[in-house]
Amino acid sequence: MWIHEEVDVLAQHVTGIHHPLVRAIRWRNRRIDMHGAGLVERKTIGLDYTCTDGVDRYFLHFTPRSGRWLLLSIDDSGLAEPGGLDESPAPGAFPRSDWT
Repeated sequence: MWIHEEVDVLAQHVTGIHHPLVRAIRWRNRRIDMHGAGLVERKTIGLDYTCTDGVDRYFLHFTPRSGRWLLLSIDDSGLAEPGGLDESPAPGAFPRSDWT
C-alpha cells in the first residue's frame, strides 16, 4: 500500500557505516520496531531503505540534506521473511511479466 507520509525514525549511527541504521519508526502514533539492518540503496538525493518488522516490509526514503524521512509504502502481504530482503522489489517496481 502506498503511504508517502513523513515519519519519525529511531536511527543508529555506527562508526564505519556511512548511513544511519533504522531501528524503529513512528507512524500514526504507532511505534514499529525493525528487525535486522535492512537494505539501503544510494540515490542521487538520498537513501532508499527496505526494512522489515518480521512480517511486513517498509520502504523508506531519507534525505540527509533536510533530515527528512518518508514512509513510501508498506508491503503488508505478510510474505516478508527475515533474511529474504534481497529479493524485495523497490517501491514502484513490478515483477517482470511474460504476458503480452
